[in-house]
Amino acid sequence: MGTRLNPLTIWRLDLREEGRVLRLRSFARGRSLLAVEFFEKDDRACFDAMLGWMQGGAPPAHPADPATIARWLASGLLVTEAEWSPLHEQATPELGDGMKLAARLMPSLAPLVEAEPICDLSWPESLAELRHQAFVEVPPILQSENLNLVRDWYGLLHDDEWSRFEQGREGRRGIHGDPVGVAIMRELCPRISELFEQDLQPSYAFAVQYHGGNDLPPHTDREQCEITVSLLIEHFSDEPREPAAWPIILHPGTTGELRIEQPVAGGVAFKGREMEHARLPLPAGETARYLFLHYVDADFAGPLD
Repeated sequence: MGTRLNPLTIWRLDLREEGRVLRLRSFARGRSLLAVEFFEKDDRACFDAMLGWMQGGAPPAHPADPATIARWLASGLLVTEAEWSPLHEQATPELGDGMKLAARLMPSLAPLVEAEPICDLSWPESLAELRHQAFVEVPPILQSENLNLVRDWYGLLHDDEWSRFEQGREGRRGIHGDPVGVAIMRELCPRISELFEQDLQPSYAFAVQYHGGNDLPPHTDREQCEITVSLLIEHFSDEPREPAAWPIILHPGTTGELRIEQPVAGGVAFKGREMEHARLPLPAGETARYLFLHYVDADFAGPLD
């Protein structure tokens, strides 16, 4: 099976306690932008070759080790000849957020590459009254043009299978850290910090697609999700009708169960590690797309994925 290194790759160079780390995430169908990391201390030659490619040099030689080949294929850093397309011929790896690569996948997304800001954060003053609460209902943050672009973007990621199923083909689809989600997450961070009166930093973005029959079992979140923002991107039915709202169910402790219906491009922000949350099964024939944004304290020192 012939393979090629995938130039539809987003990269960044981190400095950690163990030294320099090159982190790569590649657009490849069904791989969900899974990250591959190269540690300078572990293999200087491989690190230098990969970094040189990222910075405009020639692609390095393919690995000879079968385990490495399998790992790179699983992440999308390597793609098969059958997957290679004109998109790959035109692309080069991108440092940073990957918005230019995203616009290669969906050219109509180009206005968002330069848009400042993407979101409309002119929220009602009444939101300030909700400080110190465990959750805050978030009004719509995307206006019509940007909402249409964002909705089309996530339609492409899921319909063209850039995302992947989490637990077999009966589960939801998901993709980590897509460029649009990361841009929205960063833009929203100061307002979420303000609402919760915490100095926060972005942790990670996760875009999901639920299908009829999928639910969200009651749970609390892991340490990378101190504050979670759930935004509804799109909810539609196979039938020629508007689907009923699919509320998120919050359990804020002593106040009992709350069911919050999310407006399109809006939703709810809550303390995901403290507050159990869930959803009942989505009705058959319906599809719901969400963007989850996660934040942690500014001094959080753990991994942010």
